Amino acid sequence: MKETCILITCDYPYGTGEPFLENEMPFLSKAFNNIYIFSLNANEKDKMTRTPSMNSKVYPVGCLHNSLRIPKYAFQGVINKEPELTIHEKNIKRIVASLYARGRSEYVANFIINTLESQHVDFSSCTIYSYWFTDQAISAWKIKNRLKGNNNIKVVSRAHGYDLYWYRNSAGFLPYQDASLRNLDGVFPCSENGSNYLKIKYPELQDKIHTERLGTFDHGLSPVPDKPVFVTCCRLMSFKRVSMFAEAFCKLIKVFPNAYWYCIGDGEEFEKISKIITDNHIDNSVSMLGMLSNQEVLDFYEKTPVSYFINVSSFEGVPVSIMEAMSFGIPVIATNAGGTGELVSEKCGRLLSLDTDSSTLFNIVENEVNLPSAEYEKKRLNARKVWSVLSSAEKNYSAWCSYLSE
Repeated sequence: MKETCILITCDYPYGTGEPFLENEMPFLSKAFNNIYIFSLNANEKDKMTRTPSMNSKVYPVGCLHNSLRIPKYAFQGVINKEPELTIHEKNIKRIVASLYARGRSEYVANFIINTLESQHVDFSSCTIYSYWFTDQAISAWKIKNRLKGNNNIKVVSRAHGYDLYWYRNSAGFLPYQDASLRNLDGVFPCSENGSNYLKIKYPELQDKIHTERLGTFDHGLSPVPDKPVFVTCCRLMSFKRVSMFAEAFCKLIKVFPNAYWYCIGDGEEFEKISKIITDNHIDNSVSMLGMLSNQEVLDFYEKTPVSYFINVSSFEGVPVSIMEAMSFGIPVIATNAGGTGELVSEKCGRLLSLDTDSSTLFNIVENEVNLPSAEYEKKRLNARKVWSVLSSAEKNYSAWCSYLSE
């Protein structure tokens, strides 16, 4: 069994990012004697917003994440050259992205090695675990390759959405995925959709790719609603298209005057959504709850009757927000983005095409609200059943952390 885990994250346990990692940490802390967490976006002056396990040590890496990050790490990428990270691209955006990945991964790998060597950490039995399949994963295998003579090191990466699908990136490209697949012991997308995407792109490396689902805890069933109640829970970014649901809800309220919508989240579209609500004079039928902590979201579901969870995003991995809603027995109406279709179907809600517009969305939601009570109750039970099979934290993380510590 491995003694030590080196975990490379973006934010956890700082800020509000990676809330889904919180569910995994109790299992990780039982699987390893020592966990060293490297939070790339955090600085020494930042305060932790979540409490890691007693056997964890946390190191803020202090990576730049402002406008200076691209020139800084791209310049370091020009200096740093190694055979595995040769640039063959001709497109300028791809060249810059490659240089950035080379430079940032080098900075992070050096930071981690220097930090742990100064702490006299024994690398002879450890797992290096990158939470994202980006330059973090490159840093992970660079560390292993430089710790010569330590053959008992396992190095792996999860893969989610923006770090997996090329079309999610502004350059239409994610550099060195093939190099990472060759050098990692395994890459673990959180959906079959993600695994298939990588296997098609890199058929010669498909034996390195395995689906490993995320999970949420069991908090029981939410109260049964006596009127149409909807909830959205996400960052209010344009690709999440919550404004489209706002437009559909404005039509729905004319048919069901007692309908209600809870909008959880904050972001660039907050004002746009608020204006749609105000202009249509439905302020009394909507609660804009802003950003809530994960615990506050769970408390909300425990106490609040909800008819349907809505997710009409253009892009997804597999949304943990959907898993959480389904664990409470809440049916889901969602677009078929990423791996969402692995959870959502007509048995437990409705799966929508990606080109759904507000009019189509209104018609579908109206049909769902008009379902006979017995049919709706079946959807609640099925939502809970799908969650228990595919998205239980106890089941998924126990098996995953057992593998990591082997």
